[in-house]
Formats: sequence, structure tokens, C-alpha cells
Amino acid sequence: MDREKMAQRVKLLREEKGLTRERLGEGLSKGYISKLEAGDINPTVDRLDLIAARLNVTLDYLVGNGDCKVKNCSVPCTHTFIMALFSLLSREYVLADKYIAKLYEVSDTLDETERECLYLMDGILSFHYKKYDGAVASLSKISSDNEPVDSLSLLFLARSYSHAGNLDRSLSCFNKLLCEHDIADTDLNLVYLDSLYHFAYTLLLAKRYGDAKRIAVKYREACIKSNHHERILEVYDILGIIELYEGDYSGAAHYFRMECTGYKAEDNSDGMATAYNHLAEVYCKTGTWKGP
Repeated sequence: MDREKMAQRVKLLREEKGLTRERLGEGLSKGYISKLEAGDINPTVDRLDLIAARLNVTLDYLVGNGDCKVKNCSVPCTHTFIMALFSLLSREYVLADKYIAKLYEVSDTLDETERECLYLMDGILSFHYKKYDGAVASLSKISSDNEPVDSLSLLFLARSYSHAGNLDRSLSCFNKLLCEHDIADTDLNLVYLDSLYHFAYTLLLAKRYGDAKRIAVKYREACIKSNHHERILEVYDILGIIELYEGDYSGAAHYFRMECTGYKAEDNSDGMATAYNHLAEVYCKTGTWKGP
């Protein structure tokens, strides 16, 4: 037993839980906890077990022999994290909600990195449930001075602000993600591509058509460079909408026809339906029709 480490841990855990020495030492001799924290006594195993239970930690952790605070926490917590993540990836959101709730029950025993993972999963789950204010609240916790510190949380925070109607905050997050954060043109991963796409779309919603077109073109270049050619159809959709809103109906029809052709080649009925709807809108504006 490491008496010095044990003394430090008893004091730290007691203070974390807001317990007085008298409350923690209830039923023990007067001044017992003070002497224990000072390292002046060799406690018996039964008394250490009692104190560990009151502090909700393992006996091994209390005496300095391990780093796992909660009894049997390592395997169950790891399993719960894995199942929560797997449920999210499988879009089994009810199951994900269940596992995330279990993690919140022991959140005070998680380290900083584990808590950030929990808040990230909770934020993503809230986003998929269309609870955008809740998503913002969870994702904003992954921070120092309320500034999220990783690309994925920033992306979902930006998207949550956008869906909640706060376009200025959304655009601010996208700017931080793409201009200030550790994500660059050469970092052609899915987070980067998704960021470009949703940034362009949010600029479109904000009626900043010139900026939206610039980011959409950048997104197309990144798709080509990273061999994600299937995503270029999303670029045609954004560019077509921009031309439509700016009154260039010929240009809009051009992009929507390209979009239709691409989705037809992929046998993507949902994509084709969206593109046809856009073409129909062009037809309503011009009174003419040219199929894809």
C-alpha cells in the first residue's frame, strides 16, 4: 500500500464529492480522516473498504494500486462506450440513447477524454433526433472557454446551429473548422468533405451566393482529388439552386440535368426525385420544359 498516494486520493476524492472529514468519517474515531489524509496512520482493511464505498471507488484505487475508480469499471465502461458508438454508427438510436444514459450515470468517474467522447456521442444523438438545442448544449461542453477542440464536434456543432436557425453561429463554426482549426485542404477525409458541403449549403441558406459558389467549387475539387466522385452530384445541386435563386434559369437547368443524369446512372431514385423537383421549379419560372 502506497500510504502517501492513499492519503492524497482520500483528500482529493472527499473534496470532489463535497464531503467534510466528519461526514466521511462518520462512525469512526474522532479525527480519523484527518490523520488518514495526513498519512499518520495505517488503516485496517475493513475501514479502508468502508471509506472506499463511501467515496464510490475501488479499494485498490484508494490505496494507490490502480487507476480504475469504480468497481469493475474498466470492462463495463469500455463495453458501454463500444456499444454506444456501434449503435450510433448502425443508426440504432434508441439503443444508443440507452448506453449513453448508462455512461452519464458514472460520468463523475470518467476522465476528461472519456467525458468528451460521451458529450460528442450525446450531441450526435441529439442531432439525429433533431433536438438541435440539446446537440449544441452537449457539443459546447467539449471545450476550453466554450470553443470545441476537435473537428467532428465542430462539424456537428456547426450543423446544429444551422438547423436551429442560428446561421451566424453556424458560419462562425465552419470558418473556425476550415480556416483556423487543424483541418486543411490536404486533409481529404470525410470530415473535411462534409464540412465543405455543409458550409456551402449554410452559406446558401444565408443568401451569400457568391461565397456558397466558391466553397461548392472547392468541395468539387476536393471530391475529385480524393476520388469521391459520387459526391460531385451534391455540388451540382448546390450550384443549380444558386443559379435558380440568382435568376439564371438556363444555368440552373444545366446543373439539375447533370444531377439527374448522375443519379440515373447510380439508380438513385431519391436523388433523381430531388433533381426533378428542382427542374420542375425551373419550369414553373420559365414556362418551358426540357427533360434531362
